[in-house]
Amino acid sequence: VKTLRAVITQQAIDDATTDKAWVMRRLKTVAERCLQAAPVLDKKGLPVMVETPEGEEVPAFTFNSMGANRALELIGKHRGMFGFL
Repeated sequence: VKTLRAVITQQAIDDATTDKAWVMRRLKTVAERCLQAAPVLDKKGLPVMVETPEGEEVPAFTFNSMGANRALELIGKHRGMFGFL
């Protein structure tokens, strides 16, 4: 019974750690995308191209300050960076 409890406890710890790591990776991705770190992709995963005023074709990027701020806020809260608030 002790061995089974130890296995179940370790499995729960591993699952919780994996879930936190997964969430943190996704929050970082959201922040990076909102800060124009990744191009806008179409349904096929190809970059959406736009024309500049000079007539040049470049990948489209978007800026989403609210999304970036929220993702960074959640990361900061998780890491205890806002103890002064």
